[in-house]
Amino acid sequence: MHRHQRGEGRRCEVSKHQKKAFAEVVGLLLALMLAAVLMPGTAHAYTQKETICNNGHGSISPQYLVIHETANPGASAYNHYKLYSRGYSYAVHYVMELDGSVVYHTMADNRKSWSVGNGNSRVVSIELAHATNKADFDKQWEQAVKWAGDYLNSRGWGIDRMISHNDARMRWGGTDHTDPLGYFMQYGRSWNQFKQAVAAYMGTGQVGGTVEQGEAQQTTASASGSNSMGVYTTTASALCVRKGPGTGYARVSYGGLTANAKQHAYANGCLQKGTRVTVMETRGNWARIPSGWICLQYTTYGGGNATATTASSTGTYRVTASALNVRSGAGTGYGKVSYRNLTANAKQHAYANGCLKRGTRVTVMEVRGNWAHIPSGWVSMDYLARV
Repeated sequence: MHRHQRGEGRRCEVSKHQKKAFAEVVGLLLALMLAAVLMPGTAHAYTQKETICNNGHGSISPQYLVIHETANPGASAYNHYKLYSRGYSYAVHYVMELDGSVVYHTMADNRKSWSVGNGNSRVVSIELAHATNKADFDKQWEQAVKWAGDYLNSRGWGIDRMISHNDARMRWGGTDHTDPLGYFMQYGRSWNQFKQAVAAYMGTGQVGGTVEQGEAQQTTASASGSNSMGVYTTTASALCVRKGPGTGYARVSYGGLTANAKQHAYANGCLQKGTRVTVMETRGNWARIPSGWICLQYTTYGGGNATATTASSTGTYRVTASALNVRSGAGTGYGKVSYRNLTANAKQHAYANGCLKRGTRVTVMEVRGNWAHIPSGWVSMDYLARV
């Protein structure tokens, strides 16, 4: 009787040890699975490529990280990086791939991007390439959470320093964009969920990705600060010249080329490889030269200081500062324009010291860096909002 009871006791004791060992094994497996998800260098981690290719519009000391989305469905981050490398005026600091696998660092963090209107001098921006399916979006979401958390931690910033483009719109004005709210909603997510996920990730102390050196491209900002303008060299064996910025426009015939272009063109009007052209204006990936329009994809930048501006920068703007100085040149080193030297129209909207009042509508005819040429002189674009 007693022997039987002792045997039962041993079996119970062995059973308890087995359960404890099983629980420990399960716990270890779960820990290994979690580590595999969070460990840098795994298939789940993003890679940040250092591919600085755009010089932006002046120096800044940013205080916030802004999350954007490209609003260009299906266009890869690599495509945006190549666009930025050609001096695109609206490049940002970072752009993340459709599935979150790669982040291209395209502009130094201390350079100004034209990305959030009146808050441009305060922010570092990242664009999320617009995924067109949920599988890619879910991967991108996971990596965007990690990248944002890693970035904030690296700068010693809290989650309060991360805002959306929509937040920037409400905080500083000068922009009407509300991204990435609509993009997140498309896949059943929200901005608040993203912030919560980033905050939770930051608390883990993990680092979600790796940084490697990419193939940095030559910055295309000219000495005058006028991005995209200057002298380029054609790289295609035969580059078509068109009558407008796109393949939908007709080709320019040989007879329609300038006398100089004819010396470097074939009989069908296409420019020969190695032809040097002067770019006077850009629209997206198209450049206007004296003979017409060419695709920038088939050119390399060679420098120059052309002062023409992109068509997307000109137009009517509204003054957002309470009193905006007008200067005689493109920079604070130039003297202020006095009241008597303003145009008659500008005088109706200016103070006695020559500063323009808030709400004054101005016509921008040319842009150099972050300075806009209006009929009365030059004003800083930091204090203008497009009408």
